[in-house]
Amino acid sequence: MWSRIWPVAAVLWATHAGSAARHPEDGTEELQRATQALLDAITTGSAKVWQTYLDSTISFTTEDGVVQTKAEMVEQIKRETA
Repeated sequence: MWSRIWPVAAVLWATHAGSAARHPEDGTEELQRATQALLDAITTGSAKVWQTYLDSTISFTTEDGVVQTKAEMVEQIKRETA
């Protein structure tokens, strides 16, 4: 599961880079908080955190080439902790 989440963290960092450049004093801390919240949510199965941080149009490709929507990705997080 962790190997599936690291690419998401990279995408979050990349999309946040523009915002961090405009607000360098708080960009790094904000990204660290968001990333930690997302990783913590994996262990608890908290879909609400992922709903908050992910754009509604995000798509995610798994290691075996399956493309998932945001809803499918969030549902997988819930299932893996059940």
